[in-house]
Amino acid sequence: MCEKEHPIDEAIVPEVLEGMRLDQFAFASFPDKLASRNRSRKAANAGCIHVEGDQAESSRILRAGETVTLYAPPPPGYRRLFPIKLEVLYEDQQF
Repeated sequence: MCEKEHPIDEAIVPEVLEGMRLDQFAFASFPDKLASRNRSRKAANAGCIHVEGDQAESSRILRAGETVTLYAPPPPGYRRLFPIKLEVLYEDQQF
């Protein structure tokens, strides 16, 4: 649900953190943007965290040198609108 056109941060996995779960790495790398590991997990599962340009589950194990990108989530209350074709069945002359 996150917009891929709006990356807000990026980090490269160092060798010492190879083998770490994505949610742990994201929380450690973006603590000012992800307030907890739980939020990190939810962001990953919502598609807001990508590894090497692809969406990844929060449990994904990272390898050294991979690029982790955090994308902006939609604002609270945001709903994506879809065009709907409606057929008028009755039209009142007073309206």
